[in-house]
Amino acid sequence: MQITFALIDSIAEQFSRFSPLIGIGIGALYYKHLTAVFQVLFYLLIYGFINDMVAGLLPDRNLVWPINNIYLLFETMAMGFIMISTEKRVLFKRIIRILVISIVLLWCATSIYDPGVYLLHFNRLVIPIRSAVLSVVAGIMIYDLSGREDYLFKDPTFWVLIGFFIYLFCNMIVLLSISLKLVQHLNIIPKIWFIHNIFSLSSNLIYAYAFFLTRKGKYYASR
Repeated sequence: MQITFALIDSIAEQFSRFSPLIGIGIGALYYKHLTAVFQVLFYLLIYGFINDMVAGLLPDRNLVWPINNIYLLFETMAMGFIMISTEKRVLFKRIIRILVISIVLLWCATSIYDPGVYLLHFNRLVIPIRSAVLSVVAGIMIYDLSGREDYLFKDPTFWVLIGFFIYLFCNMIVLLSISLKLVQHLNIIPKIWFIHNIFSLSSNLIYAYAFFLTRKGKYYASR
């Protein structure tokens, strides 16, 4: 069998699509040790997996974007809840809350103003903004936690933030790249989505590791 990029891309897509099951399985195994923050992440992974499965089964691809955009809304709120609940600096906590509420309101405004453009199709306004803003927030929180070197890599919250940053930053780069006319002209969008699948797989494996660390019931960042 000849190994082609299309074959590798298909394998990466399938691994990425089913990779949340690893975190879901480990999260279910140690569910009694999960705080509210990790329970939200647990159910977000379940929702995301079901969303991807439904999207993959829909015969009409025009139906995919509406359910993906609705998932985007809940994903944003879930990530915001996790970041706000984890952050201990009062001022930065308020900033995160304002940013998340602003993104949610922007999603609602664009979906109501022109659902044909922003709800029923790829939301070119909200998705890049959400990814850029929350990736910066995750980066700042990771930098703050990095000063606690004695237990940094044992902290499940640290790994969740790493997963968020990888997912959001990659998502932002991919979406911006796809919007470039040069990329469209060179016909390398499939390669960009391959990169997206690799980073999505990586973030899901990181979430799984974070759930594994919760088995000891230690959440250093929550102190």
